[in-house]
Amino acid sequence: MTRSLMFSLESFADFRPRCPATLLAVAGLVAALEVALRLVPEGLLIPAHSREVELLFMEREVLARVPQPQVVLLGSSRLRYAVAPGLLDERLGLPPASTLNAGLDGAHAFEALLFYERNRARLKHARLVILYTDEWYLSSGWQLGPLFEMHAPWPDRLGLPEPQRTRMLLDGIFSMRLRLRMIFETVSNRLSWRKADVLELKLDENNQVVPLRPRPIQAVAGDPARYDGTIEAFYSHFAICQVQMGHLEKLGRLVREDGGRFVIMQFPNRSAYQGEVQKLHAAEYAQHLAALGALAQRLDVPLAVFAEPSACGLSDYDYADYGHFTPAGARKFTEFLADTIKKEGWLR
Repeated sequence: MTRSLMFSLESFADFRPRCPATLLAVAGLVAALEVALRLVPEGLLIPAHSREVELLFMEREVLARVPQPQVVLLGSSRLRYAVAPGLLDERLGLPPASTLNAGLDGAHAFEALLFYERNRARLKHARLVILYTDEWYLSSGWQLGPLFEMHAPWPDRLGLPEPQRTRMLLDGIFSMRLRLRMIFETVSNRLSWRKADVLELKLDENNQVVPLRPRPIQAVAGDPARYDGTIEAFYSHFAICQVQMGHLEKLGRLVREDGGRFVIMQFPNRSAYQGEVQKLHAAEYAQHLAALGALAQRLDVPLAVFAEPSACGLSDYDYADYGHFTPAGARKFTEFLADTIKKEGWLR
């Protein structure tokens, strides 16, 4: 009898769990900070050297020069430095300012899709949209980047493999981690006595985005690094990701819905670099090409992959590094691309 009374629920009748006032205050502060950071306009408090500012630069500066693009080029910085829009217009017999090159540094298909969706009213009349792909384009192993961290929808975050899924879910709820870091960097630069932090890009006479300072050129042969650092960065955690493939597929379907021709293209790496890739990661590179081929077949769109520089009229001396072209290389590749577009009839 005594034992039953000991565990009687009546003994808990006056129990009232309480949440410490300090915990409530901290939670309220975190929520207020999160809301405040989400209200900060894009471009106001983010550092100049970021993909977010590059995206805004493309929208405010580049699109202003190409109000009605007929040819749209999307991809990474390799595409940015590979095609001179003014020269392509001339070679294709298009009116001036008909080609838009919107390559973003380190961009996956997500950034290309984001740019197209944000500016669809102006891009949907394009006759041809070419998406350039890199060897890491469909891999979850290469960095997803701040644009994905800030703008990715929930299904994309949930579809990622671990540990990226958890980190992207947390970023979706609490964007302050990324935004606070960028704000701190921006404020520090603005208060610094050193030279002001600026986006080191400009538009040249061909409507091509180019660096303010010439890119350093790596030696073709005898490079002590032998590209090991670049290769390791791209392939250390290589894994084909369905979320990344979904971005590319969605972009292709949007372009076709808008009546444009969608083409997937990959131009060659420098031969010296590609030789190292084939020695160290031939299987992963083959997986990438197979995934691209399957995706192009599913979308029923052309896939143009050029394996060797010579296939595009180039040599290793037309590269500034493993894959970015020199200005001379860009001119050669632009002429080759124009001839390919005419030969394949992509502007019909």
